Amino acid sequence: MRKLVLFTTSYPFGKGESFLTQELQILSQYFDINIVPTKKNGEYRKVSLPENISIDNSIANMEVSFLDRVTSFIKIETSSQSNIFKGNCSIPLIKYKLARSIYVYRLLRWLMENGSKDVIYYSYWHGPATYALSLYKKKYNNNLIYISKAHGGDIYEYRHRLTRFPWLDSISDNINMLYPISSEGLVYIKDKYNGFSSNNLSTSRLGIKKSNFRINYNNLDSKVVFASCSSIISVKRVFLIYQFVNDFAKQNSNIAVEWLHIGDGDLYNELQEQVNKTRTHNLQVDLLGFIDNDRVKEIYIEREVNFFVNLSSSEGIPVSIMEAQSVGIPCICLNVGAISEIVNNNNGFIYESFTDLMNNKFDLYSQLTNENIENLKKKSFLSKESQRNNYSLDNYVRFAEDIINKFY
Repeated sequence: MRKLVLFTTSYPFGKGESFLTQELQILSQYFDINIVPTKKNGEYRKVSLPENISIDNSIANMEVSFLDRVTSFIKIETSSQSNIFKGNCSIPLIKYKLARSIYVYRLLRWLMENGSKDVIYYSYWHGPATYALSLYKKKYNNNLIYISKAHGGDIYEYRHRLTRFPWLDSISDNINMLYPISSEGLVYIKDKYNGFSSNNLSTSRLGIKKSNFRINYNNLDSKVVFASCSSIISVKRVFLIYQFVNDFAKQNSNIAVEWLHIGDGDLYNELQEQVNKTRTHNLQVDLLGFIDNDRVKEIYIEREVNFFVNLSSSEGIPVSIMEAQSVGIPCICLNVGAISEIVNNNNGFIYESFTDLMNNKFDLYSQLTNENIENLKKKSFLSKESQRNNYSLDNYVRFAEDIINKFY
């Protein structure tokens, strides 16, 4: 069978990249896969993977000292076309490269020991792995085939306080294919970085399993349930979700309001403290922490969630929205990143900014009631159709077939 080496940030260790499991179930039907995580972010995740998927922990098991970081930083920078020693220097850029150069260096060493022309190399993110693959291809193996996905944080450089990603220009002349997960991401890269065209740039969307269940909208006169799902970190702006839901509860003090949030992160304790101090009397808040993807949709069904909320400052196309839509939950979102490719005012509610949302909150609140039940049922139906038609596991079948058609 064809062979694929997949570079991940830490999967299958820790909590991140959990949506990879479903993709691997499809890709393993087309390829023998070797997963190479670049680090271990937590314990090994107990996931059931097909027998033709193996895991190489050799990079993840390497100890990382400060001296290692500095040494690798200098070595990688001196081989870079845009290195800081030539004057291209800013504090965010130095921090970005210093944090990642160690992985570029170690990935490059791994490739020198394990590189093969008979394998396709697939980086789940644009970043250290793609840059290491680019360097290796230029210096040691011009016939190497490597591809990469690009999501959100690895497309929009402003999330790292950068003006440009330092390595994206470097890979454009020899990457075989970069697959942004959204059309907006593709246009963004093509417009900003030289060297990308239809020859090495193509959209490949993520997807999840379809669900036969759809939320019923029977009675919003006594209870309204909101849900959200993300890491509790600054870019996800979970505090704004709480502000919105708490305000909704204050304005609708005659009904019970519930908000459940799935996910944890650096700001979890701070959020819990704010909730404890400011929660209005008719709002129940459940911060559920990390929950495996397989359980997320079950919780939405069990808790009879009515609306999903995402108020991030930047996004690709979130799997969390796909999960909500798969059971017919309309989403309340901001028009950032590629959100408008999955949420619109037909299947949900979309606003240009949080200020825009709050300026129009009374109009929105009036739509989240029994008086608007038929329109909500329509949005619920169209939400489910959005996921079913555009973000199913069929996307991974097309992805695998595209790789085979292009490179075999």
